[in-house]
Amino acid sequence: MIHSPPLTDQQLRYFGGSLALMLVMFAALAQWRFGADGIATALLVLAVALTLVYYAVPKSRRPIYNGFRALTFPIQWLVLTVILSLIFYVVLTPIGLLLRWSGRDIRRQQPDQASVWSEHRKKQALSRYFETF
Repeated sequence: MIHSPPLTDQQLRYFGGSLALMLVMFAALAQWRFGADGIATALLVLAVALTLVYYAVPKSRRPIYNGFRALTFPIQWLVLTVILSLIFYVVLTPIGLLLRWSGRDIRRQQPDQASVWSEHRKKQALSRYFETF
């Protein structure tokens, strides 16, 4: 699972409202688009019950949040993998191929330059390490 810094109480309260709103929106979608009255009712009951527990019992906020993250982790992983793969294969690979076919080498600033690396200066005074600029 992807690790993130712990959430503050304000962020957890915001998540609770967002979760309730999301469940209500899914209920409305189930009713409007699919005509599934039972699923819409179940989602509304779940939204109300979860919201009541979430805000009435503050100690339940973090476990509910962690459970939701664990539930949505496979979706998160899949979407992240697909997006990064698309960026690599649709954007970066064609740019690399075009640069290679054109003979351009981005490691060199000038065509006759061997490298962008500069020579190492030897035996400098120790006071130089205290100069920040």
